[in-house]
Amino acid sequence: MSILLTDQQKKVVDAAPGNILVSAAAGSGKTSVMTARITSRVMSGELDVRNILVMTFTNAAAANMREKIEKELVSIAALTDDPEVQKRVLEQISYLPLSHISTIHSFCLDVISNFGYDARTKEGEIIIEPGYSVMDTSRKSLMFAEAVNEVFSRLYELSYENSLQCRAGLAGAESSEDTESKEDTESKEDNESKEYSRNEFVMKSSDSKSRSEIADRKSVV
Repeated sequence: MSILLTDQQKKVVDAAPGNILVSAAAGSGKTSVMTARITSRVMSGELDVRNILVMTFTNAAAANMREKIEKELVSIAALTDDPEVQKRVLEQISYLPLSHISTIHSFCLDVISNFGYDARTKEGEIIIEPGYSVMDTSRKSLMFAEAVNEVFSRLYELSYENSLQCRAGLAGAESSEDTESKEDTESKEDNESKEYSRNEFVMKSSDSKSRSEIADRKSVV
């Protein structure tokens, strides 16, 4: 092994096949440990690189992992004295382009491309339509900008509509107040007119009564 490992790392490399969880801080050598575990099993004949699945978060990490595995296998092939081991390692190096070392997205795309026709609803309808494509960075940025613009445009329209409704409400309230004020004024004027007519009638009646009394007095005299 050209990679120098700590005792804890060696335990991971030499552990029996199974579910293993390796938790360590960034830059502590997890990639190197995984590389050593893969190459160790390839050298012993337990593993074929065409049957491994290594998923990373970035394309750079996937390329780095593939490069490290290849360098380690080349180093093993150059240092071993066993012709059988050398033959097997060189064969595995030639199979590296067929290995599944990629990002999670790339792996999922590979699964969809090869087995997408099996993805169907309970009714048997195809879920993934033919002719699908992976969204690139430029298209993603464009669609994001369009979505943001659409949201803000809609918010502006709603704000404008609410503004118009508020203005209409205020105008209606002012109109109602004006109407009520006008009605109160007319009612007041009407009452004053009625009161004036009543007083005028009373005055006329009193005047007629006084005249009648004077006429009666004259008759008596």
